[in-house]
Amino acid sequence: GWARAESGTRHYGWVVEVDPFDPASLPRKHPAMGRFRHENVAVRVGAGGTVVAYMGDDKVDSCVYKFVADRKLSTDRSSNLRILESGTLYVADFGNAAWLKLDYASQAKLRDAKKPDGTPMFTSQVDVLADAREAAIALGATPVDRPEDIEINPLDGSVFVALTNNTGHGNFHGQIVRLAEKDDDPAATAFSWYIFAVGGPQSGFSSPDNLIFDGDGN
Repeated sequence: GWARAESGTRHYGWVVEVDPFDPASLPRKHPAMGRFRHENVAVRVGAGGTVVAYMGDDKVDSCVYKFVADRKLSTDRSSNLRILESGTLYVADFGNAAWLKLDYASQAKLRDAKKPDGTPMFTSQVDVLADAREAAIALGATPVDRPEDIEINPLDGSVFVALTNNTGHGNFHGQIVRLAEKDDDPAATAFSWYIFAVGGPQSGFSSPDNLIFDGDGN
């Protein structure tokens, strides 16, 4: 399946991990994290070692995702190097403040989605991961104004998303959204959110892209 998924236009757009402590090791591609225009991967470790990665699709009218790894963080480095190999990919539905599971087996909307010619849009989980944006829209996720950098507040675990702009909607300056997981659980399927700051002359910034926190949460 992956040989077909990596052909043609599906060749690019995957997350690749490099181990800086082992220059001789080969880069590892992580198909389970989905294929789209990844701006970055922001990782949070929750209680019990649950590892969650937040990602934005750097394109107007695209979505915000998170990946909940199957493996937990441990003291075994060799095991930790495999954390991102398998897990569950979710996409944000801001209208309902919920994370939707991008899973072909359990989501009828993905199995029933059709192309304009009437053929199935997806035939397996491979198709869903390889065309994550199309799957996200078919599932009812929220397209937002070009999600670029995502960063995590080190003090409270809240997630900040830089929405750069969307001139097609008249949003020339963008905004920053703050998202908090239910019960402070990064693996939760519900969250709360609000617009943290809006770009423009009144705020003194425009088209936010990269964000960073210091150790005090500033």
